[in-house]
Amino acid sequence: MERLLFQLEELSCSCSHLLSYTSAAKCFAGLINKKPLGDSLDDLIQTTMKRVCSELGCTSSPVRIQAFTLMIWVAKALLLRYHPLFSLLTDKLFSLLDDPDLGPMAADSFSLLMSDSADVLNRGCHADVRIMYRQRFFSENSAKLVQGFNAAPQEKKSNYLKALSNIVNELPKQVQVSELPALLSLILEALTCPDQSVQLSTLSCLEPVLMNPPQVLIQQLEALVSRLLALLCSPAMKIRIASVRCIHALSQFPVHEVLPFRARVLRALAQALDDKKRLCSDVPGVARALL
Repeated sequence: MERLLFQLEELSCSCSHLLSYTSAAKCFAGLINKKPLGDSLDDLIQTTMKRVCSELGCTSSPVRIQAFTLMIWVAKALLLRYHPLFSLLTDKLFSLLDDPDLGPMAADSFSLLMSDSADVLNRGCHADVRIMYRQRFFSENSAKLVQGFNAAPQEKKSNYLKALSNIVNELPKQVQVSELPALLSLILEALTCPDQSVQLSTLSCLEPVLMNPPQVLIQQLEALVSRLLALLCSPAMKIRIASVRCIHALSQFPVHEVLPFRARVLRALAQALDDKKRLCSDVPGVARALL
């Protein structure tokens, strides 16, 4: 077994073929996930991370992407089983959001961490998958994400917003409703992020929260309405539709809170009725009738 693990690690960090080094990383992670707790496992994780961090720390390394791929699969293997050394990998992953080359990849990798695995790291393959691992990851790391966003230079903030979007989008709806108000400042920022995938996933998370709005959201109604109306002009039809649905959900707010925005919203929706896409032009009509 030790020889197999060594060979998989070596292949993961040295092979230049995408499918080969990715498959090796997944196999290595699958074995890490099932390996019994103890000093042997801890030593293996720390040795692997030492090598990974060495490659990631060298900007001229030709195998940085391979090392990152191995790290993210090992991180998922440890997250699923609640291994205490998972935080070691999490801290490294958050630090890479500021990396000029790997930052976008690091942001995308949170989707892999939070989503179900189609192979190797799932219960069908007898992986050790604990319940509510997504919620645990969110509760332990959301504060780090906010702190990192606040400290990041402007050009790197989009990576944090995309990471947040990938994390929140995989949470159960009831968790989104209870936890999103605490992240409201980042949610509002995400609506202005130029990345359309971030905008769309943020809107999809925001809609159920708007159906039962907390007080903190009502206090930010001006900023929220402005951002939703701006997205009605998005070139992406799915974003336009999602923004209209969120505007429709604003009807759940107290009447005296939304009344000052009524005329402004109706003007914007009237323009959206001219949308050339039939699907999108139908939705504003429904929302306008209900406001």
